[in-house]
Amino acid sequence: MLLKIDRANTIYIAGPMTGYKDYNFPAFNKAELDLRNSAWDVENPTKHGIVEGATWEDYMLSCLAQISKCGNMYMLKGWESSRGAQIEHSLANTLGLIVYYQE
Repeated sequence: MLLKIDRANTIYIAGPMTGYKDYNFPAFNKAELDLRNSAWDVENPTKHGIVEGATWEDYMLSCLAQISKCGNMYMLKGWESSRGAQIEHSLANTLGLIVYYQE
C-alpha cells in the first residue's frame, strides 16, 4: 500500500563526511539547528552516530530512507566532492525535491 506523506516542510541535510574531522558532524548539526530555527522539520543523517561495523553502503541506505520522508534537500558546502552527497543530490533532482545550497 502506498502512503501519501506530507513532505512540504521536511528537509534533508546532505554534505560531505568521509575525510572530514568528526565526519563533519558539527556542520550537519549547526545546519540542523539553523533550519529548525527557520521552522523546518529536519532529517539529519548524522543522528545515527558512528555505528560499529557499518559500511558506507549501510549508511547510504539509511540516508535514502530519510530522504524518502522529505520534499526538500539542503546541500552543505563541499557536497560536490562527496560521492554520497552527489548521489543524494541526483536523487533529489530525479524525485523533484526542492534543493537549497549553503551560502
